[in-house]
Amino acid sequence: MVSYDNTPAAEDDTSQTQPIPDVSASFARIAAGFSTKGALGLVLLDASEFSQIERIYGFKAHQRAINRLADLIRETLGSRLDPQDLVLRGETGRNEILVLVFRSSDQSRFYVEELPALHEAVLAGLKGHGSRVAYPYVKSAIPVHVGTAVALHNPTLGLETQIRHAMDDARSDARLSLRIAQRERQARFVQLVLEGQISCVYEPIVEVARKTVHGYEALARGPASSEFHSPAVMFKMAEDEGLLFQLDCLCRRKALEGAIGRPPETKLFLNIRPTTVHDPIFHPDTLSRTLKRYELRPSDLVLRSRSRSRSITSRSSGRYETTTESSASSLRSTTPEQAMRVSSR
Repeated sequence: MVSYDNTPAAEDDTSQTQPIPDVSASFARIAAGFSTKGALGLVLLDASEFSQIERIYGFKAHQRAINRLADLIRETLGSRLDPQDLVLRGETGRNEILVLVFRSSDQSRFYVEELPALHEAVLAGLKGHGSRVAYPYVKSAIPVHVGTAVALHNPTLGLETQIRHAMDDARSDARLSLRIAQRERQARFVQLVLEGQISCVYEPIVEVARKTVHGYEALARGPASSEFHSPAVMFKMAEDEGLLFQLDCLCRRKALEGAIGRPPETKLFLNIRPTTVHDPIFHPDTLSRTLKRYELRPSDLVLRSRSRSRSITSRSSGRYETTTESSASSLRSTTPEQAMRVSSR
């Protein structure tokens, strides 16, 4: 998930990056290279999600980000490109970068082996340095999807027809790459839920007047160094995939397991949702066994409904993130039995 910085950014000097000509302005060069060499290789970067920058920060910011993306591609491919090869902006209204490479049609090795290698090099460049492209507007790399295509010159068809057909093929390949990436991401997330790859950190809640730790709030985290480490990303993915209830139950179970052996006389604060009443370990008939299993007394557990609790300052938009309040005594506390009775009504 992309996180946009909500603070106003300083005015950008777009002249710091090299402006990129678009396909229309360069069509004569493309047609000449294609007809001379008899073949054309195309790598297309679909940067459609960059449109968010223009909506939030305006045209100049968007132009700078697109120019930086083109600069990154030039830098990444470097000596792999010949002088006649082109790095261009897509057609008007499209957030695209096109890399057009002109090699003779008898250079089959280039189109079979080296063009896919260019594709992989672009992906590696985006993975390694993509986060700098949209800085300071976006805190992480904006997804860019890459497709390739090859066109062989057919003298019975117009050059524009053939070139546009190659661009359409590359766009289709980029969309296919997107769908494959989405399916793989879905599979990784389902695996996370099935295998319980969740851990919890415990945020101390301090009673300021007495300078003592009143309790600990359980905050869920996905696997370290993974795309799902952030609770905001995890819960957004769970919502999109219809797995919100399952993830919520998993986070709560992991919070209880990790709290065994906490300091005595401290409370455990758990965030709950209205659907918690359907969680088997929190069902009224099994609640007492749940508390005993995790070495808790009813008075040790405080359930916080996010829909009711008042958040003064949120460190993240993610579910299970901590909220800061003036003192522990200001928290609206509910015992497990009270919460289950309310939820059952």
